Amino acid sequence: MDADDLLLLFGCLFLAAMLGRILSTYRRTGRFPIIWHEKDTASNFIVRLIVAIVAMEALSIILYAIYDSYYPYLVPITYLEKSTIQSAGILLAYLSLGWSAIAQAQMGASWRVGIDTQQETALVAKGLYSFSRHPIYLGFISVTVGLFLAMPNAMSLVACVLAIVVLSIEARLEEEFLVSRYGDAYEAYLKQTRRWL
Repeated sequence: MDADDLLLLFGCLFLAAMLGRILSTYRRTGRFPIIWHEKDTASNFIVRLIVAIVAMEALSIILYAIYDSYYPYLVPITYLEKSTIQSAGILLAYLSLGWSAIAQAQMGASWRVGIDTQQETALVAKGLYSFSRHPIYLGFISVTVGLFLAMPNAMSLVACVLAIVVLSIEARLEEEFLVSRYGDAYEAYLKQTRRWL
């Protein structure tokens, strides 16, 4: 398989993993796991930005792998277009997707996109969550870094930087909320587990 095929396959696997997790969580809880608050909250804004990041990455993959005549519109960073860098990026993206899928599975019915103030869920502190407070966000950030290395262009760079900033903010918002929800149990978890690694 060449890089085009690997990137298209990655996009399909990413989509399948997200849809599979959404459906699985919905079946287990009866609730849609992408949380949207009626007020215009910071969490809603972050969810919109995450959707925008995924859309930018999807567009990069499609233009790179299928409609390559349009790819120059994404302003490629040509000095990074080396086969070793591209291979490392593709490998990082696949490994990060696997890491994120494992972390999502370990969250089980507690998995959400956004902050769920309505339904109480179990605090997950085992598996990857014993090493990182936010392994899904870490995996998503690593995916964007890998895709930038695989397809170095202005759009994938913006998506990568946005992912780092947005998910760093979301991690802190979630931690504030989880302290208020779980109290001492989450405070103890904060002390013994790093935010990222």
